[in-house]
Amino acid sequence: MFARDGSIANYKRFPAIDGKLAAATHSTKLNPGNLGCWLSHLAILKSHADGATHVHTLEDDAVFAPGIAQMIDRAIEVIDAAPEGWDIMFTECALSIETETYLRFHNCFKQFKEKGYLGLIPLNGIKFGGTSSLVFNRSSIGKILGRLNDGWSQNLPIDLFIRREVDQNQLKAYVWAPFLTSVSPASDVSDISGAASDQTHRVMDIFRRAFYCQANHDELLAQMKHEARDAATAGLSALYIEAMRFVLSDKFKQY
Repeated sequence: MFARDGSIANYKRFPAIDGKLAAATHSTKLNPGNLGCWLSHLAILKSHADGATHVHTLEDDAVFAPGIAQMIDRAIEVIDAAPEGWDIMFTECALSIETETYLRFHNCFKQFKEKGYLGLIPLNGIKFGGTSSLVFNRSSIGKILGRLNDGWSQNLPIDLFIRREVDQNQLKAYVWAPFLTSVSPASDVSDISGAASDQTHRVMDIFRRAFYCQANHDELLAQMKHEARDAATAGLSALYIEAMRFVLSDKFKQY
């Protein structure tokens, strides 16, 4: 992909740190996959501690929109101009299914479809996760290392550790909506968990991929219906789902 748009020279493959080997010298309750993810990100940041450039980390299961390098360059120009500053820019992330969060991202997606505009959403207060594609501000690398260094010893996966730092206003993180990147649907077997994803993870993965700027919603809806085919709801939960279906439909009128 990068070779096609001429930006491959800006990227290089980083040999991931083997969490199984590192576990012998790192006392933590994290599984080897999560430990390896932690140490690999720290090693990349330390190798760019001089702050000469912004750092864009990509995991193997990342999927990119056409012309992604130019899009990210433009996104950095825009976010750099933000008066409140930034530390980490996500180009995609996993989201919890919460109505307020969904509506914020839905409105950005609608704006993108109608006008071609991307929305920049601050992540504080949002339950997010994932590290498939992150851009670290070169001016913040020292600060980020100070917050993340040895964070693995607190037994939280790196994405949840970052979320906690963001919620506590220690780091400023944003994500573009719709997402500029996504995760591969073929990544059912995770290098981090080391096991095939269960039904819940597959459903949430489909939801995650739905916010990608190049998402095929008809295809994803078919996948979602297949995965959720045996899921049953009743009582108040069923009423809530039907009410939300109506509120999000073309029949709902604001009052």
